[in-house]
Amino acid sequence: MKVVTFGGHFYHFDELKKLIKYDYVFVDVKHVYGADEHTFDGVNVVEVVTDENDSKDIRIAKTIIRILNEINDDVLILDSDVYVPVDLVPKTSDTIITICIPAVDWNRHTYILYCHSTNMYIPRRYRMTTITSLELYIKRPSAHVDTFLNMSIPSPIKRVVIPGTFHYLPLKYGDYANAKKWIIQKGHILNVAEYAMLPYDYVLH
Repeated sequence: MKVVTFGGHFYHFDELKKLIKYDYVFVDVKHVYGADEHTFDGVNVVEVVTDENDSKDIRIAKTIIRILNEINDDVLILDSDVYVPVDLVPKTSDTIITICIPAVDWNRHTYILYCHSTNMYIPRRYRMTTITSLELYIKRPSAHVDTFLNMSIPSPIKRVVIPGTFHYLPLKYGDYANAKKWIIQKGHILNVAEYAMLPYDYVLH
């Protein structure tokens, strides 16, 4: 299995690269924020070039296609501002795993447990299915790409909550430089007042 991240926003990457041994970091060179000359020291960078006028969803779709084309292996894809205890991720050949993360519902101004993220373990057998689905999505985007991946690709998907997972969430919309670390703790998962719940398949202990 290869562990990769992509972005985007790298304001908090210095901490994350100390916690996760990434095999590759896919960097959208026209849309890099929060990085300096030392951000990518010690990591294997793969440069991705998307179009200046691409929407964020299209950029993400193109980057995930690039990741899956480059890596002929099982792959764990993580957002550049998300930490997941990699050793706890279920590694199975018969289903894609989506990792639930803390997120912000900006419409309701609430923090939620989001189980349609692009933080995914994709077994090698589902690489081409995912690539083909994303290529169709780029031609006719119908929803946010993370929702599309979790609802529309013809592959089995399970959603898992892994205590210890955290996500840097902006305090104001779009202000990724000033973000708070939100950590999933086991006790919080069952507390509806703490997280607005979305369906998931199981919680790891």
